[in-house]
Amino acid sequence: MKKFILTPVVLALSLAGCAVGPDYQAPTTSMAETYLNAENAGLSTDSQHVKFWWTKFHDPVLNQMVQDMQSQNIPLKVAAERVKMANNYKTMVESFKVPTINLGAGYMNYQFSKNDSSLGPILNPLSDSVSGLPP
Repeated sequence: MKKFILTPVVLALSLAGCAVGPDYQAPTTSMAETYLNAENAGLSTDSQHVKFWWTKFHDPVLNQMVQDMQSQNIPLKVAAERVKMANNYKTMVESFKVPTINLGAGYMNYQFSKNDSSLGPILNPLSDSVSGLPP
């Protein structure tokens, strides 16, 4: 209950601190005449100086970079496809970092003849003879 009474009181006191006294006077600001009469002192936006602003730096590297950028300007659709292709490539490369599990299944049916020894010659330990060899 104290919280509900205290909140409006604190709010009212904090708002009263923002009030300006009755003897307040706004400060006067002075501006130089050169700024007041400088309406048409700038360049127009259709000027060659504005269109080629980077040439004012006299930097051949910057000039070459801007020229390369303008010659390689591609449509947004092509750029979006390149970004999508790069993301797919990144996903593919990242997939090699995780372990993979290969699972396979197979079936083989072996049938051995009852008449022939498929395991090769078998030694008979009682008579020292070898069975399964042709005579």
